[in-house]
Amino acid sequence: MQNIDCIKRNFSNYKKYSDNKIFLLEGAVWENNDGLEFSCEGNMGSSAASIVGNNRGLVSKVASFTLSSIANKFKLQRVDFIKCDVEGAEKVIFTDQEFFKKFLPRIIIEPHIIDGLETTKKCIFDLETYGYSCKKIIQEGVSLPLLECLPPNQ
Repeated sequence: MQNIDCIKRNFSNYKKYSDNKIFLLEGAVWENNDGLEFSCEGNMGSSAASIVGNNRGLVSKVASFTLSSIANKFKLQRVDFIKCDVEGAEKVIFTDQEFFKKFLPRIIIEPHIIDGLETTKKCIFDLETYGYSCKKIIQEGVSLPLLECLPPNQ
């Protein structure tokens, strides 16, 4: 809960200095809107319990949202860019056909290792379905690359 309180303070400060709208959606990007068990160990490695297991800190049910439900909730007319660092959930969120029929944003993904396998191949497979081309970007000092994914005709 401390993270949410910090985000709310940051948003409040942002509103003082900008006319741009910014929204907070409390929950997890996922493959459905049914909620999910979330393992929270109080650091950056928190994720869906189905990905990291139930033995990494407190496990609680959190709201979950597909990409398309987020776009619908905020009545988005366009999505230009997604920066995706979702601790393994990238393995499931890019199967949202409804979202990719309407939006074709540029995407940067930080892959993770889940069950001993990089999520890179699964992300590429899912996004190529919508005509994306993806390339790995080496990160100095980090074992996993970033994945840059461009929509068709870019």
